[in-house]
Amino acid sequence: KETVLSTWNPASTVTFAIAEPFDLDGDGQPDLGELRRLIRLNGGTVVAFPDNAGAIHGKIDADTDFIVVDGKSNATPATNRLLLDAQRNSVQQIDLAEFLKKIEKDKKPLIPKGVQLRK
Repeated sequence: KETVLSTWNPASTVTFAIAEPFDLDGDGQPDLGELRRLIRLNGGTVVAFPDNAGAIHGKIDADTDFIVVDGKSNATPATNRLLLDAQRNSVQQIDLAEFLKKIEKDKKPLIPKGVQLRK
């Protein structure tokens, strides 16, 4: 059986669903926009996600490649619905940590070395 690491290449277009609005930076606030941006920057398209209020945007179907999951958070009704839709459509799960590790490993620097960003 192939794993996500052998089937997903950030250089190609792949469709993702996001199971929940994850907190990426540990500040206690959801970072859904940042995760969506990371997926887009790495050639992916987000086809479904829950917002902070629990509403689901988009939909999962048989053409969805992956659903990003964590398993550490309390599942909301929206998360449960997205996971059920992913299961019904045989969508492969990718753990958030594995996803972040994969894009970090394969990324090319967006900003040249030595260039300072304004804060």
